[in-house]
Amino acid sequence: MTMLEKLIEYVDNNPFATNDELANELNTSNQLIRTYLNRLKNREVLKIQEIDGKREIAVLELPEIKPVEFKRGVFEMMVDCYLRDFKDAELFQDRVEIGKMIVRILEKL
Repeated sequence: MTMLEKLIEYVDNNPFATNDELANELNTSNQLIRTYLNRLKNREVLKIQEIDGKREIAVLELPEIKPVEFKRGVFEMMVDCYLRDFKDAELFQDRVEIGKMIVRILEKL
């Protein structure tokens, strides 16, 4: 099961889950959870609304994930992770090496 499928399944069963709860449950970062939620909302897979001061996430439809889209999603996720590493790198040489990895991934998109 992919991370997106796990996320959709979890919010389907826990519509009032917070980003912290989702990140802990899926063993990932809050930033990645926000990215996934925004992408799924933009694709009209999820509907996110405020109810009595709480966020509710409703699953509208389960997406059909095609291999090409899945591959692209994985590459995008990898670029997001490497960009965080790039920003956090303290040494110039580390940034150069991370930058090379980012370029390689972008060439595959």
